[in-house]
This record gives sequence, C-alpha cells and structure tokens, in this order.
Amino acid sequence: MTAAEYAQNLEANLTDLLERYEQDFLPCSYGFRPGRSAHQALQALHTGFMSHGLRWVIDPDIENYFDSISHSHLRAFLDRRVTDGVIRRMIDKWLKAGVLRELQAAAAVLGVRLLLFNASSPLEIEASFGNLVAQRPGAFLLGTDPFFITERDQLVALVNRHTLPAIFPFREDVAAGGLASYGASNRDAFRLIGGYTGRILSGTEPADLPVQQVTRLELVINLKTAKALGLTVPATLLARADEVIE
Repeated sequence: MTAAEYAQNLEANLTDLLERYEQDFLPCSYGFRPGRSAHQALQALHTGFMSHGLRWVIDPDIENYFDSISHSHLRAFLDRRVTDGVIRRMIDKWLKAGVLRELQAAAAVLGVRLLLFNASSPLEIEASFGNLVAQRPGAFLLGTDPFFITERDQLVALVNRHTLPAIFPFREDVAAGGLASYGASNRDAFRLIGGYTGRILSGTEPADLPVQQVTRLELVINLKTAKALGLTVPATLLARADEVIE
C-alpha cells in the first residue's frame, strides 16, 4: 500500500468511526464533527454572549486526558460499536503513542532513561512518588496537566522533601518553592485571551480573528530552593533566566 493509499484509507476509517458516534453529540458540540469548525464554535459563542448578556466563559483543558483515563474502559466502550479489527488496532496505536512521544524520542537521542508516572488524585501522586524515588532518578520533570496545577503545593513539597532537582512548566510553580520552570508565560497567554475577548465583544466576527499563540518561553529559577537542595546554579544559566527568585 502506498502512502497516498494509506492516508486515503485512514481518512475513510476515521470518517466511519466519527459517524458511528454522531448521534450522541449535542447541538452545542463542534469538535471533530462533519460540517462544523472552530470558527463556527466562536460564532455561536459570540451570538450567545450578545443575546443572553453572558459574562463568563469556562474553557476546560483536556490535555493529557487520553493518557490518564483507563484505556481498558475506553476500549470496552469502543467495542460496543466498532468491530472492524483495522480500526481497533489503529486506535490502540494512538492510545499507546500518547502525548509524550516527543519527550521519549528526545530521551532516546540523549541516552537518558525516561520513567513515566501518571496520577489523577493526591493519593496517586503519593504512590507514584514512592515508586519514583525507589528508582533513584537524577531529576524530575512535571507535565502540564491542569490537575497538577491544583496539586501544586503537594508536588513541590514532595520533590523538595526527596531532594529531587525538578523543572516545572509554569512560573507559579517556582514561586511556590519549585526549583525551576521553563515554558510559555501564563501572563502572555492571558493577555492574548483578553485581546480576543475584547475584540469579540466589540463586534469583531470570530471568523475574522487570526489564530495566535504565545511565542515567548520564560526560564525562572528559585535560588533559595537551589541552596536548600545543595545545588549551585551556574552563572551563565542565571544570566539567561528571565526571572531569579531569591
């Protein structure tokens, strides 16, 4: 099978899979549905705001969702409607790939052993750290799942208690006592959101708004935590930091 034939076959399988679940979607759902787009979702949001005098938007972030839910339960639901072995094997490959494949690839290139631990509750965080510490890791990297934001204090306390050099995704983690963070600035992201909201509420058609994303990455270092961990941060790294917390 050629690459073009494979792509065509994959598209047909996906279309068939989505059509099986189309009857379950509510009229307000726009994601991955035939004849619907993100621009239409924004237009519906704008219309709802204008006609009902709404003031707030709740935007759930489901990043890492398919990495954290039970894959066995998900497959059981799929088995009720999907009997095609090709499609089921394709879904299995997607579930196994996860969102961490790029991190795993980078670790392989660097010759670093990467240990992955999932947690979806405070008790699971404690249990995962018990297993993690038993492996005697050299460092700790936290993912960007929204759940970890709510459990920030617990995570920071655990890595510091076990004297693990850790890098976090957000500045707020470092302000709470984490060693360092490197990632997109939440403040810049909120400014973009405010700009979008202001333009929509001023009458701009959502379909006319450009797609934007935060382009600046910031490095934040907590010297107090570094000292408590017995680490000396190189002067060259401090010079590159966007913020140093002392």
